[in-house]
Amino acid sequence: VGLRVLNGLQKLIVNKNQITEIYRKPGFKDLRYLSFEDNLIKDWKSLDQLNEFDGKLKQIRCQGNPLFEFGESDE
Repeated sequence: VGLRVLNGLQKLIVNKNQITEIYRKPGFKDLRYLSFEDNLIKDWKSLDQLNEFDGKLKQIRCQGNPLFEFGESDE
C-alpha cells in the first residue's frame, strides 16, 4: 500500500535513506514540507519532479546529496 494512502500528510522526512531519485506519484496532495537530506540524489531530473506538487510544497530540504557537492572531484 505504501505512504501514498496518507492523503493528509503535510510533512515528510526521509533523510539518510540512500534515495537515488525522486518521482511524483498520485497521493501526497497536502504535502507542504519535504526533507530528503543526506541521500544519493545526483541529477536535476529528480528535483524537477518536485514541480509536480502543484505549488503546494512550501519547504524543501535537500543538502548532503551528491548533486550539491560542488568542487569535489572523483580523482
